[in-house]
Amino acid sequence: LKEFEIVRLKNDNKDKKTVTYHGLRVLSNKVTFVIDFSESMRESYQDAPGAKAPGNAKKSSKNTAPAHETQPTRFKDKDDDDNDEKKRQKGKKKGKKKRKELVQPTGPTKISVAKAGLQSVVKRLADDVLVNIVGFETFVTPWRGEMQKLTPETRSEIEAFIDKGRPNGMTNVFGSLEMAFKDSRVDTIYFLSDGAPTHGRHIKADDILKAIGNLNRYRKVRINTIGFRLKAEDEKLMQDLAVQNYGIFIRR
Repeated sequence: LKEFEIVRLKNDNKDKKTVTYHGLRVLSNKVTFVIDFSESMRESYQDAPGAKAPGNAKKSSKNTAPAHETQPTRFKDKDDDDNDEKKRQKGKKKGKKKRKELVQPTGPTKISVAKAGLQSVVKRLADDVLVNIVGFETFVTPWRGEMQKLTPETRSEIEAFIDKGRPNGMTNVFGSLEMAFKDSRVDTIYFLSDGAPTHGRHIKADDILKAIGNLNRYRKVRINTIGFRLKAEDEKLMQDLAVQNYGIFIRR
């Protein structure tokens, strides 16, 4: 009977696929997912950023005088002022139209792809897995104060919480991770962000790493990081957060 039970368990496990989140396996049953809701998540997911290559800087106009030179002074009459005002008003209208076109993303946005990925993994995780979601921008907003067991009811609540998230504000990296650490039971954090920290008690990379290291000195929480269409120059912090906290860094 014992041998038969061992064989049955092995066969059952063959049918079970490990749940993955952006290519990272979710093996823990005490997980907090931290997701970036900052303003930049409105941008197109397809237009992946990268380090600026030499020569990509916008060239100045040939008609623009060097900074150390001054343009000759010309005195204006009333007709000139009227014409200038008309041009300014016309320029404002054009400017508004251009700005609207610039912020219009092409294809899916970063936030839509991030939300879909998070909702998918929550649906596929086994019942009774302890989960929490922490959304962050300037402010940090957890779904719950501590992890909750996955049930049909809590899955539905999590889906609504994720749907409600709207890109806004700055990027409070430290505050979001600090919030995740407040639950003493969490042993794995998945941290997804598309940019460098711009708000919070700690903004400099070294300060964030030191503060998280102090929080994690005895807890040994695994922090996996997902650089979501991250600029090349912003990758180091995400890499170091993972490497120094037993995790894996991945680009998406």
